[in-house]
Amino acid sequence: MTLLQESSMELQKKYKEVSRRYYLYIPIVCLVLLAAFIDLRLCAVAIVFSLGYQLIYLRRKRQEYSALFNHYHILIGMENQMEGLQHTHLEGVSREDILKARLIPVTEKDKCLLTREHTIGLAKGLPVELCDATFCYQYKSGRQNRGYCVSGCWSRIELPTFTGCDWRLIEKDVLNELARRSYFSAYPELERAQVGVEWVDQKYYFYRPKGSDEKPDALLLKQLKLLQEYTPGRICISLCGNLFQVFIQNRVLSRNVSLAATLTVHQISACPFPELDYLVRMARLITRQEQEVLVPVQKQEEPAASQPQKAAQPAEEGEVQEKEEDKDQA
Repeated sequence: MTLLQESSMELQKKYKEVSRRYYLYIPIVCLVLLAAFIDLRLCAVAIVFSLGYQLIYLRRKRQEYSALFNHYHILIGMENQMEGLQHTHLEGVSREDILKARLIPVTEKDKCLLTREHTIGLAKGLPVELCDATFCYQYKSGRQNRGYCVSGCWSRIELPTFTGCDWRLIEKDVLNELARRSYFSAYPELERAQVGVEWVDQKYYFYRPKGSDEKPDALLLKQLKLLQEYTPGRICISLCGNLFQVFIQNRVLSRNVSLAATLTVHQISACPFPELDYLVRMARLITRQEQEVLVPVQKQEEPAASQPQKAAQPAEEGEVQEKEEDKDQA
């Protein structure tokens, strides 16, 4: 049995289990209405029970269903891009590596950096880590303390050689201006500089160590231009030593799922992060493992799991088997 078949069967089973729990909520509501005509105290108890059932029990069951979907969605959707895939729902790229990049402002508190959907594997021979990350940052504006949050997908690619570089490109629309100034003022060893390429200087902030003359490679910038045209998210890049790390705002690995219908094969197997192909090519351009930029691919539609559910047909085992046979024949 293939992973796609296994996931389809397990998700259908979980869907039916959660659906039955929601059907059980109907008699509970009827009990509340009946208790209102009998005794107000009994009605109050029934209301408390109803809210607890919905907000605690049903919510947990739905989260389990969503976590199961995202687990299979990431493993199956990324298998064409990465080898040796491993996925953990409630972990992420190490906090030390993210903070070392000095890329996105984050307050130095544990709960101000939230990561999940940790995915590791090899992409064209390079160790890759991915996760969803949310950054919270507090800064002062006049006499008041203010804050903001930013979420997206964090990518960590380990290069085979030490580059000696230490620079970062940050798209201007990602950060609050006051937050950016407040955060980088804590790193006086870094200075804001110009790359010397008009479109890059207009769209990105460029930071490097004071007194340094290093700049991103021309081929890397050309690949960045293609990635920028492809992705709907906003891009931040850090190259420090042998770590190439990229944060793309508003692009995440996880998807919201609806209970309006069971999931289809397309929803389970759709690639959650096609931008990885561009990032791996950028990393290989840095180390001269590649000499040409990646040819742009046709922009994919948002996976249906993140859109309002329509009359989707269940991914029956027979349907999955037919698709697997078609793949084998191809």
